[in-house]
Amino acid sequence: EVRDLLKKCDKGFRADWLRDMHYCKSRATALIRDLISDGYIEPRSEPKPFDQSGIQWYSLTERGRSLVRATAAVPVSREHAERTLREFMERVKVVNCDSRFLVRVTDVVVFGSYLSDTPSLGDLDLACDYDSKIEDAKLRVKLYSKHFQKSGRQMRTFISDFTWPQEEVELFLKSRMRTISLQPMHSFLGMPKRENFQYRVLLGDPDGIARRLKQRVDG
Repeated sequence: EVRDLLKKCDKGFRADWLRDMHYCKSRATALIRDLISDGYIEPRSEPKPFDQSGIQWYSLTERGRSLVRATAAVPVSREHAERTLREFMERVKVVNCDSRFLVRVTDVVVFGSYLSDTPSLGDLDLACDYDSKIEDAKLRVKLYSKHFQKSGRQMRTFISDFTWPQEEVELFLKSRMRTISLQPMHSFLGMPKRENFQYRVLLGDPDGIARRLKQRVDG
């Protein structure tokens, strides 16, 4: 749970964002305290330039980044991993065709041990990018709000309406599979990469993703 949380916050996070991730105030406070004590995060001395809230920002330490990269899955056979990937891509098709989902999956990349020649694997590492199916901004706000209300979720914050459609898709894609390590595309693009790093584009524009990776390296 901590690893998945830090993966979502790999670029840093504000203290109140944990409330938006459905942590109550006391649990969020205790979690931040323990993560600092254990050396996974550290307070930023200055907030992000665009943030005028005055609320404390935190960044991952090297230990925190190592935890994000670590695997928590029990080794599985390559046959199992291949079946899991096929089923994942079938769920991607469902998301993109089914009107009950308000966002679509635009890009899917697989990387990590799946692309090696080892017979047993850890996590199935996947990165996805998303886009709203609703082009009109005003209509999007209205439908997102109604969609969250219909979800039956109890904890609502000022950004819940906007984050829930993608969270819903991510939950459906993972389908409670602990062997699937799913992260947003921006995390994949920005993660440290070894010289022999490999990835495979399963959905989306390979050239476009290659350019975005190059921009991150050059930047």
